[in-house]
Order: sequence, then structure tokens, then C-alpha cells
Amino acid sequence: MADGEGLSHSGPARPHTLGEVNIAALQGDLLVCVEVKARRNRAAGVEAVSAGSRKRIVQAAQTLAGRWRLMDLRQRYDLTVASPWLAPQHLCDAWCESDRD
Repeated sequence: MADGEGLSHSGPARPHTLGEVNIAALQGDLLVCVEVKARRNRAAGVEAVSAGSRKRIVQAAQTLAGRWRLMDLRQRYDLTVASPWLAPQHLCDAWCESDRD
């Protein structure tokens, strides 16, 4: 495929109102959604995921699960923090769907 072939763009980018899932993976009967933050340390990465961000990520994950016909699966929300000169830190089950408010 030539550069750009099959790709289209219809004007300026619209802001994401639903949010996005950085990484989505299946682990058995579990849909794992991972938010990735590049911050100076783990604490700054955790702080960067506000209640509003969590809510948008949960909504995006539910939309994704619906598109992939995976609504019956449990969902888990993880956080990976990438910091300069350190190995990425992965926080498993960083928040619950009920924590989004």
C-alpha cells in the first residue's frame, strides 16, 4: 500500500469527548484497559488520572467492549507510568468503574 493509500481525513480533528483506551488486552475472561502516562515519577502519573479522566476511560472501554462484542467480560483498569531513566511502573487494578465519579 502506498503512503496514505486507504486513509482519509475529513477536516480538523474533533476533540475526544468520550476518551480513549491507550492499550486494550484480553486476559482470559477479562478485558484489561491500560492508561499510559509519561510523568516524572509514579506519584505524578497517578495524580494525572483525574476522576474526569477515569470516567472518560471507563466510557471509552465500554464502547470498545460493545464494538468488539465483549460486554459480557469483566473489565479492569490499569495504569502504566513511564518516567525518565526508570523502568515503566504498572499499577494493576488502578481504579474501579465505581471510582469514576
